[in-house]
Amino acid sequence: MKNFILCSALLFLVSIPAFADGGPNPCRKIHQQCKAAGFKSKDVHKNCTKPVMEGQTVPNVAVDPAMIQACKDMRKKSHQENRQDDHEDASE
Repeated sequence: MKNFILCSALLFLVSIPAFADGGPNPCRKIHQQCKAAGFKSKDVHKNCTKPVMEGQTVPNVAVDPAMIQACKDMRKKSHQENRQDDHEDASE
């Protein structure tokens, strides 16, 4: 349970920069396109970013499928690195 909580916290902390304003990463660009389409900070992830990442059409938001894949790849890589770090910490 302790490892689950630690992993969840790390995943949350890693995902914050991915959806923050600024920077050239693909997840951030998707988030910015959703905000530019009029989605408010409060609901941008639930009503725009998440559906876009799941391949759904969102009104007034056009995202290149390659950008969606790049974001998924970046998040997967980040998650794998965190799991590897957790594994290394556990073996110490």
